[in-house]
Amino acid sequence: MIFKLTNIENQSPTKETRNKLRKIFLGWFLLGILIGATSTSYFLNYQIENLYWEKTELEQELSQTENRMEKLEEELRTLEEKWEQDPSNVVKDANIVVDYEDNPQVVLAIKEFCQDIAQEIIGYQINKLEPELIFQMFDNRSTKVEEQEYKINVNSLIISERLTLWIEPEKVNN
Repeated sequence: MIFKLTNIENQSPTKETRNKLRKIFLGWFLLGILIGATSTSYFLNYQIENLYWEKTELEQELSQTENRMEKLEEELRTLEEKWEQDPSNVVKDANIVVDYEDNPQVVLAIKEFCQDIAQEIIGYQINKLEPELIFQMFDNRSTKVEEQEYKINVNSLIISERLTLWIEPEKVNN
């Protein structure tokens, strides 16, 4: 038997056998391609379906957010219109706080000086006033009290129904 096996091993395959082997390899190769393409198709189909549902969900979320934003913008416009038409939103009074403890007469005179300037602001709508302009109306102004000149420095300013200014007078050396 060993002789026969050895004898078979020494024989070269015939053309017919080679064609059969090529067909078998080609069949397995094509079957591998078909299985790979099918599994890839299923996998990609699964991913595409997940992406489609995620896209649909995000579009719905975007639509809801846009609707909420439109409602908020409309509410803001309504509130702004009410604010502009409301007569109670005007400056009605002015409060001047003077940070100076040396002489009470100087405090009163400077308060009166600033109160005269603030009278021009009373009656204006709050939302139409420019804080920087009001600040500039008072800051670095000079006035004389008892033969001494004082420069007014504005520390802070609040604009509401009552205009409040915190000022600090400074003696100017002549």
